[in-house]
Amino acid sequence: MNINVAEQLTAAEMPSAGSEDARRRSFSGLNRTGRLSSTSTPAVEVPAGFQKITIGAGVTTIDLTAMPAARDPGDALDYSTKKLIGVRIHANPGNSGMVTIAPGASNPYPLFGVGNEQDFYPGEKSDKMLLGVASSHPAVSGTAKNIAVSGTENDIVELMLLFGT
Repeated sequence: MNINVAEQLTAAEMPSAGSEDARRRSFSGLNRTGRLSSTSTPAVEVPAGFQKITIGAGVTTIDLTAMPAARDPGDALDYSTKKLIGVRIHANPGNSGMVTIAPGASNPYPLFGVGNEQDFYPGEKSDKMLLGVASSHPAVSGTAKNIAVSGTENDIVELMLLFGT
């Protein structure tokens, strides 16, 4: 299994100053590309998981020991003993409110760190990928396996998760 990664970020600022040259600040060297495989660091050892969630009246729990596979949603993946190496989250632009992703109430998996949650506004996307460094996330286990998703009823969020070592 191989995953190709290409991130591009370009930024320019125009702070207040006396001349245009003095106002122009550019940032470069922020782009990165890479390829993850079974022999890379981190190593990709299992297929990607993908779940498209239509939020209901309560909290939806994603169980990382039974995550739908991106290649076939009917195929459940068990990420036990694997560590998070990549995540992509996309809140549908037609949503009427924010979507919150947090560690689950029981057996929480700290996707954004212990006790941390993240809100996604309509249309917001977030990508996180490790390249060249081993994952410091905890391994999925019976006591660290659940992610909670909540928000406005009928709003939609898509999650793609990558695990390995």
